[in-house]
Amino acid sequence: VVYVMVDLTRLGIGVRRLWVPLLRRHSGGACATLQAALLGVEKGYECPAEEDLDCIENVRATRHAPTSLNKAMDALDKDSVLRSALGELLVDGLVFLKRDEAKRLASASVDEVRDFYLPFL
Repeated sequence: VVYVMVDLTRLGIGVRRLWVPLLRRHSGGACATLQAALLGVEKGYECPAEEDLDCIENVRATRHAPTSLNKAMDALDKDSVLRSALGELLVDGLVFLKRDEAKRLASASVDEVRDFYLPFL
């Protein structure tokens, strides 16, 4: 386990520092999530309306998270603001690894996918 310190003093929310555990394969995704959240606060991005339906058969939201790992990597790869904030090397490495992961799991059964991810939970 590797811990990274996230400095939240710029947000003015009373928390000075937050130590976040990064577990093996999740470190790039965790960094991207934290940096995206920080960018959203710093740049004053508006949060979309909360989805209040079941999100399966009934969806009110018009903007959604990517529906596959490959689509998520396409979005990250094209996001110049987040790419710059995270660093080109980290994004390139994360995109490369996750695209390989998606390729290896493309023809896997539900049980095989579960078995692949279970050790990381």
